[in-house]
Parts: sequence; structure tokens; C-alpha cells
Amino acid sequence: MWMRTVRSISKEINQHPEVYFSGIQPTGVPHLGNYFGFIEPWVKLQSCLSSTSKMILAIADQHAISLGPMPSKELCENNRRMACSLLACGVDPTRTLLFRQSSVPQITQLSWILGSLQTVAQLQRLPQFKEKATKFSRGDVPVGLLTYPVLQAADVLMFKATHVPVGADQAQHMNLLVDLAAHFNSHYKTAYFPRPRQVVQPVASRLRSLRDPSKKMSKSEASRKSRIEVRT
Repeated sequence: MWMRTVRSISKEINQHPEVYFSGIQPTGVPHLGNYFGFIEPWVKLQSCLSSTSKMILAIADQHAISLGPMPSKELCENNRRMACSLLACGVDPTRTLLFRQSSVPQITQLSWILGSLQTVAQLQRLPQFKEKATKFSRGDVPVGLLTYPVLQAADVLMFKATHVPVGADQAQHMNLLVDLAAHFNSHYKTAYFPRPRQVVQPVASRLRSLRDPSKKMSKSEASRKSRIEVRT
């Protein structure tokens, strides 16, 4: 079943010279920062890109547990809520291939292969890892947090994406992604993976936390007073 799924997706991808890929975590109700910084620009891309471009959007439920496990019932409900929110906000399933990350196990298989081409030291130097690791005062940092960028790279490379619409704060992860694609191609003497390009949204679209303006608005922040949620 899974092989048929990924093969059907791959068949579609091979027919398109440009593949736009991105993902959003189902960690809660989308907020205005998500809408103006990601969802609205994605919806606009749907209308301005030609039919020769393929758009793929993942509900990244595996990334959602990178900081620790989540009850399966809660995660399933979050997946459903995120899918409904994206559709209600204008994501068109006839234009965007919308799927749940965990429904394609080949992504995690590719992540394992890419992990063999990456080092712990390089991952530990990434700014986002350093920032989030400080929340674990006893040093019990989850492995999922460290390997998050490798799984992120597998998300993109699995579908041979050529363009990745993400925020400017993902620049370091994009550099790692491009390096991994090049390292894989060099090691296996192939040109299998294209070199993905980062598509950065305007700076003005990044809304800040209402409780701490030094941080961006986030679904994972404990206080709901830090954000304005988009209820659909």
C-alpha cells in the first residue's frame, strides 16, 4: 500500500520540472503568524504558478514529536484539525498534493540513509538546536530534536523538490539540506537529487509572540495569550 502511494506521487513528480515542497507541524490550531507567514503565501503560489509546477504540502506529524512523545489520540486530532484548517484557508487539493508525513514511511527510511552522511557535531552547531536544547536543563535532550534537520532534508529530497518555501530562520537547515543532497550525489556518483532553492517569505509577514516580541509567534508556546489563533 505504502509503495503504491509513493510510486504514484513519484510518477506525478517526474512529469513536472519544478516541485515546490513545504510542511507544517500539527502541534495546535494555526495562528495569524502561520496564516500570514506561510498559509496565505502558499495559497497565492497556487494561483500564480503554472500548471507545469507541482506543489506538495506535508502535515509534518513526525516533526511534531521531535521534542517528546504525544498521545496518539491527540496527534490524530491535531492532524485532522490542521488538514481542515489548511483547506478552509484556501489550500486547493486539486493544485496541492496534501498528505500526512507519517503515511509515507520511505521518508524516515531516507532520513536514516542521510543520517549516515551527517555528523553529530554539525547538527549540534545549528542555532535552532542550541536554542531549543536549553529548555532541557538536565541535559535530557531528545534525539529527535538533534536529528530534526535530517528528517526535514528527507522530506524535501524524497520528492526531489526544487523549491522550498520556508521562513528566513530556516536558512541554516536549508544549507544543511543542500549539503546533504550534494554529499549523497557525490558519494553515490549520481545526480539523483536536485539542488533545492529556498523561497523566503517577506520579513513583514513574520508575526511576533504577543508575550515575548523577541520570539516569533508559535503554536507550541505554552500560553495561548502569546498568539491569535485562526479558528475555522
